[in-house]
Amino acid sequence: MALTFEQEVYRYCVADDNDDVRLCPMKSEVNIYRGSFVGTSRGWARPLEAGDPFLGIATLHINNLEGADGDQDVAVRTRGDFLLPMCSAGIEVGRTVYASDDCTLKLTPTGNSLIGTCVGIADAEHVVVRLIPDYSLPDVRGWKTP
Repeated sequence: MALTFEQEVYRYCVADDNDDVRLCPMKSEVNIYRGSFVGTSRGWARPLEAGDPFLGIATLHINNLEGADGDQDVAVRTRGDFLLPMCSAGIEVGRTVYASDDCTLKLTPTGNSLIGTCVGIADAEHVVVRLIPDYSLPDVRGWKTP
């Protein structure tokens, strides 16, 4: 189920707070919430949908519902370990983690988007995931440094 509000996402192992933040131009008519997974469609950032290439986790809420493609940029964290909500039953450290939308984690790759690798289990409802954004995208319209 897609996010309808901002969520707090906690980071682990912060080395340099700015070297992992990138700006990506947003698709028209989208609303990206802080803490959501961001994907790309034809080079424009949007709330991640199953199968999208993964760009990162949004650092701020950005509303481009009334804007055209590229009117707004969203800042995304592209690296790091994050405490994320996910039932930890059946998950092991080292497992690959996928998303089916901008806030739902899965263990199955079919039809979903690669998000990262489980590097820790915090409790029954949270895991620590090391992000793996897709830097190889041929259609991303350009990373910018904030």
